[in-house]
Amino acid sequence: MKPITQTSIKFKKENKVSILENNNKSSMKNHPFKTLFLALLIGLTATSCQKDEENDPVSSRPNSFSELRADNSFNWSTAENYTIHYKGTPVGMAVKKPLTIQTEDGKVIRQVNLALSENAVIDVRVPSKNETLVVSWGTHQKTIALGASSTIDFTFVEPDTEEL
Repeated sequence: MKPITQTSIKFKKENKVSILENNNKSSMKNHPFKTLFLALLIGLTATSCQKDEENDPVSSRPNSFSELRADNSFNWSTAENYTIHYKGTPVGMAVKKPLTIQTEDGKVIRQVNLALSENAVIDVRVPSKNETLVVSWGTHQKTIALGASSTIDFTFVEPDTEEL
């Protein structure tokens, strides 16, 4: 049997060093876009963590109705006031019945007990969304268009304008 002898294996350090040197040469120095991208990524990450110091819209809301502010031309009213000048119709009877004023959807706004022949001035408050009113007395019924004027002249029977 042959005696076992140790043989040493030598590696060239030069090769190892040259391989490492080649890797270092191909790092960030040779790739400016990678360096720029990395710097941009770090910068965005660092600044995105800061809390914005903007006004919080919830905290600027008023706490009560008295703190609420609006333009001087704003109309807070959701209803309009009208004065109806009712001209009675000359008839032979003096029976009093309710004159009913209601919205087109049937909500009664005002009732006044009067004879068909009586004249009357009736103040009513009408929701702004309404464009017409329905006026009835007994079996008589008529629709009134609401316009820009707050005064409405009304009668159930229109005068006969034809000449004989």
